[in-house]
Amino acid sequence: MKTLKIAWITCFIGILFGCKEQSWVKPLSNDTEQPQPVAAAEVRENFSGGAVIKYTLPTNSNALYVRAEYDIGDGRIFHQKASVYNDTLRVEGFVRAGTFDVRLYAVNRAEMASEPITVKVEPAEPPFRHAVTTVDIQPDYGGVLVKVDNPAKSPLATLILLKDSLGQWQEAYTEYSSADTIVFNTRGMKNESVTMGLTVRDQYQNFSDTIFWTGVPLLEEKIDKTKFSPYVLPTDQRDAFGWVMPRLWDDNRGSGFHTPEHPPGGMPQWFTFDLGQTVALSRFVVHQRLSGWQYNHANPRRFELYGMAEVPSADGAWDEKWQFLGTYEIIKPSGQPPGTNSNEDNELANKGHEFNFPAGTPKVRYIRFKVLESWVAGMFHLMELDLYGENEK
Repeated sequence: MKTLKIAWITCFIGILFGCKEQSWVKPLSNDTEQPQPVAAAEVRENFSGGAVIKYTLPTNSNALYVRAEYDIGDGRIFHQKASVYNDTLRVEGFVRAGTFDVRLYAVNRAEMASEPITVKVEPAEPPFRHAVTTVDIQPDYGGVLVKVDNPAKSPLATLILLKDSLGQWQEAYTEYSSADTIVFNTRGMKNESVTMGLTVRDQYQNFSDTIFWTGVPLLEEKIDKTKFSPYVLPTDQRDAFGWVMPRLWDDNRGSGFHTPEHPPGGMPQWFTFDLGQTVALSRFVVHQRLSGWQYNHANPRRFELYGMAEVPSADGAWDEKWQFLGTYEIIKPSGQPPGTNSNEDNELANKGHEFNFPAGTPKVRYIRFKVLESWVAGMFHLMELDLYGENEK
């Protein structure tokens, strides 16, 4: 019996390793007939940074797809593919406007390519080059306000560069956006003269020229919370469980503001408070309830802020004097459901959730905090609220 087992094992090993070497990655076919070239091609459209090519294959073609091969203008060779069931192909990523050769190949299932035909395309100025010519940089609270035009809505990265202690330029901040108008703020800068660089990068790792700006960021300071006070209006939500509104600004994250457990109106709910002075606002930080409650229960998830400089209407109406300051959402990094938190989730909750006020936010004295949605419950609680900008002088 033992001899029989050994024989079977020997036979099995022979089957596994006795065959000659083979490639595990094969073409889809062993078709050795070279495809006929693309019959005809023309440029249907030239656009910013690229072009659309229309092509025609021979009627008896054995091609699986059409491949475009082209130099984007700096020596890098890009490839694009399109199925034979299509008749157009986009070529993108060119580093500048101009005339470029694109070679088109018909490729069969055995990955055998035809002889190429050449099409000349004339892409317009790429989005990253256009964007950098439109940059507007203005001093802002604790940094700068940057605006960039991106009419093509191309995915762009706007890089802010600062010199390090050795005098070398380093990337200090990057804004990613495909909006037609890119607007963002930088923070953390001192109220002193600074020179920074700015460059724009596209998704193909093309970089614009670097422009430079010298200026003085505005002084950003924490808004004085000792001047805050509740300004309860008739339509505002009241407090509950002894968690009163002033606990939002007592610099104690172990206490906070809590609304009733079963409010008759449901959501949304709001409250109003007086800053005690007319201030310019740049950003704010909200601290949710921790100790297992983070991203859960009555912690706010989506909310809006409103402000005004004059005294609100005594009836608590949402009249035109309330100026909309933005809609905000607390994002859970892990995306996991309430009750399951990652280390990153907890670290962010412990740090607090920071939001920027939009550029051009008017000076205000009264704030209305409107909770649209809590994580689970139909009420809300919040532990601390910090505002930044410029105190009244």
